[in-house]
Amino acid sequence: MGVEGERDKELILAWKRRRWERVARNERDFKLHNRRREQIERGAVGEDDLLPFVCECGDRECAQAVEMTIPELDTTHTAPDRYAVKPGHVIPEFEEITAKHDRYWEVRKFQPSELRVETPAL
Repeated sequence: MGVEGERDKELILAWKRRRWERVARNERDFKLHNRRREQIERGAVGEDDLLPFVCECGDRECAQAVEMTIPELDTTHTAPDRYAVKPGHVIPEFEEITAKHDRYWEVRKFQPSELRVETPAL
């Protein structure tokens, strides 16, 4: 790959990082909202009661509910890079599915160092 190809690759990676930051901010904000909601609901509902949490996908326009119990939400959030999303609300470029359930999927958010530029096959 020549100098121009390397420069193009760097520009694409920089664009992907900026987009990753926007998606990560959206997911983080939705996750924080759900954690606050969980704190309010804890003790007021049973462990098997379904609650409408906000989908934690990276789409800032998404306002769909994800029905989960508090223990399910806790299990999903065992790591800081894990999120609960509606089935199909995945951005494969920035995250991977770690578990599929009927009502929700669990995803792991990639770190910026994991972002790659796909090169077209010749």
